[in-house]
Amino acid sequence: MLVAANQEGELIHSTRVADRKGDEFSCPICRKRVLYKAGRKRIPHFAHQREENCPGMEEAESFIHLEGKNLLHEWASQWAERAVLERYYDSICQRADIEANAEGRVFAIEYQCSPLSAKRLTERTLGYRKIEVEPIWIFHSNFLKKKGNLLWSLTSSLQSAIRISPSGFPYLLFFDCHTPNTLIMLTNLIPITKELFFGQAESVTFTGKSLPQILDQQARTILFIPEWMRKRESLIRNEWRYQGITNPLLRSFYSLGIQSNLPRMIGIPLRSSVLFGIPSHHWQGYVILDLLDCQVKEGEIRADGIRKRFMDRLRKREILIRDLPSDSISLFTPVEEFMRFLEKAEYLIKNGENSYIIKEGFPIKTIRQEELNHLLVDFFKEENDALWRN
Repeated sequence: MLVAANQEGELIHSTRVADRKGDEFSCPICRKRVLYKAGRKRIPHFAHQREENCPGMEEAESFIHLEGKNLLHEWASQWAERAVLERYYDSICQRADIEANAEGRVFAIEYQCSPLSAKRLTERTLGYRKIEVEPIWIFHSNFLKKKGNLLWSLTSSLQSAIRISPSGFPYLLFFDCHTPNTLIMLTNLIPITKELFFGQAESVTFTGKSLPQILDQQARTILFIPEWMRKRESLIRNEWRYQGITNPLLRSFYSLGIQSNLPRMIGIPLRSSVLFGIPSHHWQGYVILDLLDCQVKEGEIRADGIRKRFMDRLRKREILIRDLPSDSISLFTPVEEFMRFLEKAEYLIKNGENSYIIKEGFPIKTIRQEELNHLLVDFFKEENDALWRN
């Protein structure tokens, strides 16, 4: 810890202890005595006795965490109206690394350097939201695991920390105290399987910038459409090869005369896919089947009919939800985004104010990959423009 109380009850930053001889310090949370430690390698800090149990200390703090927390606090002090190091919230029994108040918002900045379960991260996130504090999880860059060109493996904890920007792109933040003025922003995070995400890593120099400025940026262009489509082809080909019609989704398409692959419009990269914990071609395939079923049985496609079928899929656990405790987003949002794309691609045709019909030949009708890629680029641009107009 970097903050302790002196004998007069004043809070003292560990780097500002001028003469510690004879001084005693106590923890501001549990009020028990703490030791002042200063060496050549580690930033000066305070530490509880080994046997002490403090509600504000869930885990031991490494040198990297102490150093990084101090640097992030120095940065927050440049733009926040109020920046408090190691802020403890009695009502939820949680200590944030930094509390920062700016532009009418209160942020709890957590610099996570050690493994933390998704369950505990979710509990802490919901705790902050309960008291109307925005949790900002910043992970040490060691958590970044690259698996290919623009392809990343994310642990369940990282997935639980994903935030959605006001312009609609999912992102994570990373920081390494050895590059003290730079955040790594992993943007446009879209899952192609449960653990594998495509995304774009960019370095953000935060000198002269505030946290709200970094978080509220406009959407980025998605750069990985060709890589995504190649990975999608490989995943679907392997499912047909090793699972075949034992896979319920593939069996349904086999009954429609589709085999060895899936129509190209199934399994496209959509930002809202982050809400689902299954491969994109799975949930989009189920939506296509529901669209067909809706038209056959009801003569048209209406939102309430698709919503009912979607909720049935959730109950049967054919579609799984990814827990994103930092944001509150309708579970139907990915389905709506997918339907907007199908309308742009003219697979769905407006049949009235709130209804559609399916274009003849759908879903067997093919589309060239180059044409699909151009459609996606145009679609993302239109979606971004609509968000900023709203």
